[in-house]
Amino acid sequence: MRRESRRLFLSIIVLLTMSLALLSGSDNEPWYYGKRIAQFTNHNLVHVKESTILDLQYGYLGKPFTDALFDELQSKLYDLDSFLYFLADANRTGEGDNELAIDFTFYEKPYITGVTIEGNSGIKTKDIDGALLSKEGTFLDEQVIALSKERVLALYREKGYADASTGRRGMPMRPSRARASSTRMPSWPSSPSPSMRGGRRESERSPSKATTM
Repeated sequence: MRRESRRLFLSIIVLLTMSLALLSGSDNEPWYYGKRIAQFTNHNLVHVKESTILDLQYGYLGKPFTDALFDELQSKLYDLDSFLYFLADANRTGEGDNELAIDFTFYEKPYITGVTIEGNSGIKTKDIDGALLSKEGTFLDEQVIALSKERVLALYREKGYADASTGRRGMPMRPSRARASSTRMPSWPSSPSPSMRGGRRESERSPSKATTM
């Protein structure tokens, strides 16, 4: 009889320990985990159309928030190749404040509003312009800039100008920092990461008014 009572007592202790562990794990999670996503709002979009962002976000409305879901949306946003980074704030909404509204603040890449070609000789300006991949109305990308330079130099080499070189003028401006107005969700680095728990990346670049090559 004592042995059975001891077993029952130990079983109760095990169950209590497991329950406390589950409750402790739940308390450590951010409040928005598992909450239904009811709304997205978007701020600081300058050259990217909000309709483009809303089309991507639409498929996530009504779904419970998870890391995997968040990472999927993040990857799609970065695949637009238009943003340095973005931040998100979690806000309570819905009946009983039991749903999630995600408030995005975007920081776009430098935007090219004009290209000027100077100092070219032996090659027509229109031919150089045709070789450029970084054009007016596109976002600045250093890899694309480098490829554009190689294409222009290839034009000169074809004409026998082996010592031709290219340069770029224009300095991007420093962006203003984001201000938190509500619960700050863990924010994204400038490239997709496997978890939304990545640290915030502060970029020193922002949309520029002009880029000259």
